[in-house]
Amino acid sequence: MREEFSYEAGVEGKIPAELRGTLYRNGPGLFDRGGLRKRSLLDGDGMVQAFRFHERGVHYRNRFVRTAKFVAEEASGSFVYPSWSTQAPGGFLANFMGAGRIKNQAGVTVYLWKGRLYAFDEMGLPYELDPLPSKPLASPVWDYPLS
Repeated sequence: MREEFSYEAGVEGKIPAELRGTLYRNGPGLFDRGGLRKRSLLDGDGMVQAFRFHERGVHYRNRFVRTAKFVAEEASGSFVYPSWSTQAPGGFLANFMGAGRIKNQAGVTVYLWKGRLYAFDEMGLPYELDPLPSKPLASPVWDYPLS
């Protein structure tokens, strides 16, 4: 998926009145850049999805986590860094000499803790997201509001 969306989802049937709140999901969501495709599910950039259940239905919103890797590759229009199973452009030597260049994609899990939403993977510190679209972060430490 290359796009970000925000819309009221169609609902068939009725959502129970007791079901209110937000379900967050995180996973890999971007596999193609500059005509190249990542080789594995583990290689995709993180995408957080929010399903907000309210009295009228469900609002869906997705956003890519703006990690340093995502921002650099978005600006260049191509893959810049290697990932778990996909080498960066430049062949063996470029990737061998660049050992340790695998970057945080924040595409494994998402966790709401003390009113703050974090996106994680195995590579480093989490990225903080805005859990409420109308509430901007006071100090975006890792920085990418979900709104």
